[in-house]
Amino acid sequence: MIEGFHCTSCAQAVERALSLRAGVAPVQATFSTETLRIAFDPTQLGVDDIQRAIREVGFTAYTQDEAAKLRVSPQERDLRRRLARTRLGWALRALVLPFAVAGRIPPQLAALSMSVSSLLVVGNALRLRRLRLPAGRGTEV
Repeated sequence: MIEGFHCTSCAQAVERALSLRAGVAPVQATFSTETLRIAFDPTQLGVDDIQRAIREVGFTAYTQDEAAKLRVSPQERDLRRRLARTRLGWALRALVLPFAVAGRIPPQLAALSMSVSSLLVVGNALRLRRLRLPAGRGTEV
């Protein structure tokens, strides 16, 4: 798995960087799946060398075993998004409240923004009650 691809040019940059290395046969980097297929001579080049070459181009490469450990279930991904939205609601409150107290925001706009942030927080809190992270996972976003 290659992390950081934004377009097909990113995949081509990785292919170019690796094809210049000694001991590397065909290289195929795919943007849509963020994967790399490479044939290489292990006497001339190691996995660490390949990962270093990819890092030098500006991306992060993981072996299949490392990538499997990093995969996140759809339920956990949904939970993390909802946690982020809840935090966004609280951040919105924290930003608007001082301006509203100082009289810098019209009362109607302050009330509207506080209502929206409250709805975000309450709605996501209710949804989060139904979702739980798998054992051993944190709630970092």
